[in-house]
Amino acid sequence: MRFRLIAVLASSLLAAQSANAVVIDGKDWRQLTDTTGFSWLQINNKCGTGVCSGNIGSVSVDGWRWADNADVAGLFDALIKPGSTQFPTATSYYSASADADIANAVKTIFNATSIFPFGASAYLEVRGLTRSTSASTTTMAYLKDSPFGILDEAAFDTAYPKNLADTKTGIWLYKPAAVPEPTTLALFGIGLAGIALMRRPRRAGI
Repeated sequence: MRFRLIAVLASSLLAAQSANAVVIDGKDWRQLTDTTGFSWLQINNKCGTGVCSGNIGSVSVDGWRWADNADVAGLFDALIKPGSTQFPTATSYYSASADADIANAVKTIFNATSIFPFGASAYLEVRGLTRSTSASTTTMAYLKDSPFGILDEAAFDTAYPKNLADTKTGIWLYKPAAVPEPTTLALFGIGLAGIALMRRPRRAGI
């Protein structure tokens, strides 16, 4: 019974974080491959305030937050040459030949939304729509990794049509990363200490 209690307490502390978490710089980013095929107009109906509610088509976005250009620029800065600034503005452009950070982002961290095979290699992209908009266009922020030593890119296409739905483009969505509060951790520690004391053998006469 005691061991079951420990398991329940531990799992309850961990359950708040997404099962498929991409936790970077305090945000839990959703895989863009979950949300491809929608236009900015469709997304805006459910996420126009920034906080999403309900479903877009058959995809639940309830409780997720729709990132703007500044959010994604912060993500790109955390991914590419961490500790330095490559995106001083929300629509900065970055490119480099055979950039290891971009390759890691599209191969290990995020699932590529677009894959173009070239023999044993592939040209990979992670593409998503942001909430930022102007007039009749919106922004599609992307990471590109080329297998040929051509310039890899992290950038913002700010002239993306609002009515364009693309099966190779998802939505930049995130939730604040779940961090156990200090009080919760303290109570959890006290509980474990109490259970440990209960397990100590009692001496005769005590």
